[in-house]
Amino acid sequence: MNELYYKGLIGIRDEAFVQAADKIRAELRGSATLAIDNPHMTLLLPSQLKAVKEVHGFSNKEAKTFVKSVVNGEHLIPSGFCNPLFAPPPVDTSLLVQRADRGDKHTYFLRVINQDEWQEYLDVLTDLLGIDRVERYFHVSIANNTGKPTDSIADICADDCVGVNA
Repeated sequence: MNELYYKGLIGIRDEAFVQAADKIRAELRGSATLAIDNPHMTLLLPSQLKAVKEVHGFSNKEAKTFVKSVVNGEHLIPSGFCNPLFAPPPVDTSLLVQRADRGDKHTYFLRVINQDEWQEYLDVLTDLLGIDRVERYFHVSIANNTGKPTDSIADICADDCVGVNA
């Protein structure tokens, strides 16, 4: 259902979710909004990926490969302890479309309902990566100004939320 596909993003691959998101994104189509081909949820911001690089002395490519291998339970952590296989929790979302705005940038998203489960997962992940824990407001980005996943507002917080189809 979930798959790390670019940097610190979890791609959503559940067919029922993708169909629901496609319907919502079709309703949002307009001149300033483009659907994102790959609905996604951000786990790590670029600053956290930078910390992985610094802690382990990795290049950008090595850091991305390392994060992916840890998420997929495939990696022996350099400090010598083995990464237990752990699966991310399900991505349970509200179907209420929210919008976050930052200057000229906007992102449409669905709020993840099981915030606590995802925070626990991220805590384990950051511990395994050897970086500081971070607090996240988990959401699935479905549309933004450009349609590119990496152009979504990644660090959305509860205060950013404005309901669209309430």
